[in-house]
Amino acid sequence: QLSNSASLSFSLPPMASRWPEVAAFLFLDCREVFHSLLEDPLDWRALQCACRWRSSSLQPLLAKVHHEPKLRVVIKDMCQKLRRLPLDDLLGDQIRTANLTDTELRFLIEILGARPRGLSAKRLDLRGCFPSLCASQGFAFGLWLRWFQGESLLLAECRGLLRGLGELLRGLGSCELRLQHLDLCAAQLSKLEAPTLCRFLRSCQLETLNLAFNERLMSCEALEGMVDALQGESCGVSELVLKHCNIQGKAGELLGIWLRHMPRLRELNLNWNPEIVSSRGLRGLFNSLASDELALQSLRLRGSDPDQAAQEALRDVLQRFPSLTLELEVLPELLATHGPKEKQPRPGKEIRHAFSLLRLMRLPDFREQLRTFLPGPLEWRALQSSWRWSSDGSAGPLQEVHRRPRLRQSVSKLRRRLKGKPLNDLLSLVKCSEEEVRFAIELMGARPRKAPAGKVSEIRKLDLSYEHLPPGGKAMAPQQGMALGAFLRYCSQLVELRLEGNAQLCTAGGLRGLLDGLGEQRLQLRTLLFGGCGVAEQAAPYLGLALDVQSSRLLQKCPVLTTLNLAGNRNLCTAAGLRALLQSWAGDRIPLKQLVLKNCGLETSSAHVLGEVLRRCHYLEDLVLVGNQALFEAPALILLLKGLGDEGFMWLSNLNFGNLFEIDVATQE
Repeated sequence: QLSNSASLSFSLPPMASRWPEVAAFLFLDCREVFHSLLEDPLDWRALQCACRWRSSSLQPLLAKVHHEPKLRVVIKDMCQKLRRLPLDDLLGDQIRTANLTDTELRFLIEILGARPRGLSAKRLDLRGCFPSLCASQGFAFGLWLRWFQGESLLLAECRGLLRGLGELLRGLGSCELRLQHLDLCAAQLSKLEAPTLCRFLRSCQLETLNLAFNERLMSCEALEGMVDALQGESCGVSELVLKHCNIQGKAGELLGIWLRHMPRLRELNLNWNPEIVSSRGLRGLFNSLASDELALQSLRLRGSDPDQAAQEALRDVLQRFPSLTLELEVLPELLATHGPKEKQPRPGKEIRHAFSLLRLMRLPDFREQLRTFLPGPLEWRALQSSWRWSSDGSAGPLQEVHRRPRLRQSVSKLRRRLKGKPLNDLLSLVKCSEEEVRFAIELMGARPRKAPAGKVSEIRKLDLSYEHLPPGGKAMAPQQGMALGAFLRYCSQLVELRLEGNAQLCTAGGLRGLLDGLGEQRLQLRTLLFGGCGVAEQAAPYLGLALDVQSSRLLQKCPVLTTLNLAGNRNLCTAAGLRALLQSWAGDRIPLKQLVLKNCGLETSSAHVLGEVLRRCHYLEDLVLVGNQALFEAPALILLLKGLGDEGFMWLSNLNFGNLFEIDVATQE
């Protein structure tokens, strides 16, 4: 069939596909077919290398092709021309001045293995090495990128090469890169390269993109070009750096439209862009990004001094997106408005919220204020460790604090009490005081037995399911909960917490201790699993139902929670327990996307409250009600529909009832 296709002509990716030798014998007219399939000498050479041809009696047809005079002459001439070029410096002057054709460049890279300098196992670092690269080298670099399997590409200050992005894309062709980190800092990109840059980004699977110090790329004209080049497609960037780009306030709306094509963006760095930190810039940016499901979690705005209108815009942004974390040198009253309004700081402790340590050191009564700022020996010890106080006079007033005998005595006592304690099993420190537990966590590195290794601040998943707890029963639950809460305060990146089957921690005393250990800290949890842990109705005041305005609620400390699993908790899923959950979230809508109520004993008495809960779960995508047969009888269904009202689930994609329709009456109802 191939021999009859005279018009068939295409080029195989050299070195990309390894043809087995058996497949070559399937061609009837091998010589003519190969001439039509492999017009380029590079393709001949690649097939020769792949099949490892030999002049033997078993392969007569392949031997004829291998000994083709024209092919051998072309390969020989090309090898003689390229043999003097350095194969370890693809972007060097020798190759640039050789004026190679496209075919010769392909032969040099794909057959001879030429590569640029600065190449390691998973990254290519060209930062500052080639400030004068010409645009013609972009094609060679694009050809080489086809074979690059690394994750990081650092092209900071490679101005000449990036001006040839069009040639780079021509060399890259339709290949998709596995790049995860791309650094284009100070590349002097402008509106001319903006559309081509977006087409290049679409061919990558980037997570981090650095475009710092590219002022002309962040102009209104350049942003419009990038938006048009994306053509409705999205990029997978999760971290974007745009510091020192001098972004104007009028470009805020266009910047937001461009960022809308990055649905996974979680961290945006706009440091040292004072013009964008204005009322017009901020409102334009977030109005263009307007979405109830904004993935952005961190926004850096350092190096700017917002005026009154900009501060008002920041307050509005923080109210709309309570899970957003800002990094900005602002006035204390701006931060005071961001947070729960019902908890106001006490007048005596106001100094701890309103001043940083550097501001505090400038006060005349520094020592007295420092006692207020750091009331316990733990804070003194932490400050001592971070400042590394010396015995000379350069430390000033800190040296006087360091020599306090009471402080040194308290620290020594704490160390003696904790000597021999299992620091790798935090929940076993049930006989230690709160101060000792804090000392063990903050200064000695204590952690739960199942906590993953590494830095505490980098833990993203903590699984304490069916955790082995020391004897003591419910009497020890408050101490264990307090220890876990104190540990969670330092897990700033924790997104999933599993407490399945942990009946002791999930009692009223355990949850009360957990809230005491957390203090004022809010968690960034997105998944919370209480399945099969026996949460009872008595724990509702600490899980969701507030007995008074001063009470803390665990679910209120998880403002971005999207998955909640309460499977098997029959005592909690009563009418009172579900009403407690209903009062856990402020606002009209609950942010949950997945709710699991499997085997929770839901029946007629709790059907109406369940409907009210589901009515506020506007974004619900997955609802599991398996094992609740009594809920689907006629009286319960009527109450459930009354609780739902006229609300629907526009995002619901999975509704799991289990083996519900075994009873004909329930099917009809």
